[in-house]
Amino acid sequence: MEPPEIFIEWWVEFASSNVTLASLSNVNRSWRRIVIRVLLDQAQRGKDVCLLLLPSMLRGILTKNNTTQHDKDTFCAAWFHPAGIQIQSLQAAGDAWEHEGENEILFAPSGVPFYAGSEDERPRGRAPRRPEGPLCSHEWQGYRDPVDVLEPFGYAPYFVEEIMSQARNLVAETKTNGNSTHEGTNHVSSTLTTPQRLDVKATIAVRGATLARPEGYCLCWDSSDAAAAASQANDSWKAESQDGFLRSVMMRKRRRQMLQQELLPRVVLSSKHKNPLNLEMKSKQQPCLQFLNSSGSNAVRLFTPRFECGPLEGPITLFLVGIATEDGCFVSGLKRRCELGHMHPLNLRDAMIDMSPVCIATDYRRPNQSTSPSESMVAGKSGASLSGRSDDTEGSGADSDDSSCAISMSREQDAHCKCEFNEVTMQSWEEDSDDDEPKEECVYRGQRGPGLWHCYVCVFDKEDSIIRIDGVPETLEKGCCQVSPPAAILDGLTIGSDHCFDMSLGLGDASVEEGEGAISELAVFKGRLPDSDIEQLENYFMQKHGINKPKASEQVMLVRQDEWKRQGRALIAQPPPWSMRVSGGIPLPMMARDRDVSWHRVNAVTGKQVSVSRIGSRFSTGSSDW
Repeated sequence: MEPPEIFIEWWVEFASSNVTLASLSNVNRSWRRIVIRVLLDQAQRGKDVCLLLLPSMLRGILTKNNTTQHDKDTFCAAWFHPAGIQIQSLQAAGDAWEHEGENEILFAPSGVPFYAGSEDERPRGRAPRRPEGPLCSHEWQGYRDPVDVLEPFGYAPYFVEEIMSQARNLVAETKTNGNSTHEGTNHVSSTLTTPQRLDVKATIAVRGATLARPEGYCLCWDSSDAAAAASQANDSWKAESQDGFLRSVMMRKRRRQMLQQELLPRVVLSSKHKNPLNLEMKSKQQPCLQFLNSSGSNAVRLFTPRFECGPLEGPITLFLVGIATEDGCFVSGLKRRCELGHMHPLNLRDAMIDMSPVCIATDYRRPNQSTSPSESMVAGKSGASLSGRSDDTEGSGADSDDSSCAISMSREQDAHCKCEFNEVTMQSWEEDSDDDEPKEECVYRGQRGPGLWHCYVCVFDKEDSIIRIDGVPETLEKGCCQVSPPAAILDGLTIGSDHCFDMSLGLGDASVEEGEGAISELAVFKGRLPDSDIEQLENYFMQKHGINKPKASEQVMLVRQDEWKRQGRALIAQPPPWSMRVSGGIPLPMMARDRDVSWHRVNAVTGKQVSVSRIGSRFSTGSSDW
């Protein structure tokens, strides 16, 4: 028996979650028509009773504004997915390859890895082929379309397209010369950004940021016609000094290659073995960013521009699929602390071994104690920029090699790079030097330590904050305090490190499995999503990345094994006089898995086998010969 239409309308009007609303739209065709009519009517009336994603998108279409925040709105601020990782192969670095484009054959002694043979061994006139280097990424593209954001909640793609089309038709019908506005008038301007990069802008579906870039590697490095744009702006200068211009182009090209090797993060495939209780079971592999440069010598991180919708004030819901091999921060804000990671150890043991439990942390400063994040970025004094450039280098000559991008080859000061990412890098770190550590009342700690692939979920909501790992809520421990923490503020995203670059997922110059953290997917929502929505997205992420939800008995064992692993690491790493004791003991199999004593090691990030040095003397006659 079909329920009365008024009952369906009431159900749609007061739907409590995105999952419920999606289920109502999937019943049949008549229910779908009712859902469309009710939601469009709500959006036209500007009613704020619905706090869900789809009604918020419709309101943005009908009001022709996708950057305004409503206090009761829930919307997606950013969603970076594995397919959005843009992969490129870097050519191997080396002294023999510094003279690119020349046919000179440089001498290489035997044993050099990339020796291409002598002049007699190769045809003359052909330069040796530069060997391929590691896979890296110059940008991480996020979702932009409403279907991509809503489909994981259970919405059918054809339903989303139909209701969006009807909303745009309503706008076209009611549009007049007196009240017409151009969508996107509140966008942040990008004076010198090429037209092809309009995907930097926010959309109705994703209102914060849709693109993340490595620190110091702005958009202008990807523009194939940047040199032409600069030359057209200074034709007279080009005519006077053709040789100087060409030399400058070559310098920029080499500068770009150097920056790619130093700044771009690695791209690897996640491990097939993500279930620690059953290592034989294989799971799905997805591309992920490892926050080390191509040589592994330095840690790197990614930025988004400042959120176009403005800074988000808590509650904020964050989903992340990643792994930390030791203490490090997965994600934070641009200028304000809004952190998720393994850091801020509670005891000396965790501080010594760099294996702190998962935690979230926010700034202690309240909004009325200082300027807003967006104002502080614009008005802040520019110090040492993240791209290695300060204000003193603006307007530098064409031969200067300190500029951040190819557009600054021009002698015109106003032709300097002004894209969104370069504006972010102009902020100063020194302003926050007196607030390196968060207050204890702003830190919430869980139980699980680093070392495994997880699906992390956290809600920044003052005393009601939560952390979930693989679908299981963590028991939170909060520092002793007498005051309530202020609401979290997120002005943008720093990915792979905290906003001060003190706690990075990558370490650089470290041994295997130390400082090799990676992230495969990240989603941020304004507002506190209902529990049913959180569970729906958790299942979506875990199924997509091959992470199993542990049973109750398995969860107890995982927590116990995690504590044994940290205790064993502390026993081995403790300094003299080795006075540490462990109550209850540690099972020998857990001690044998420690990286300093294990005979069989597997990289926790990629799942590849790690070569282990053999024990014993090669030239002795004892039983430990090899």
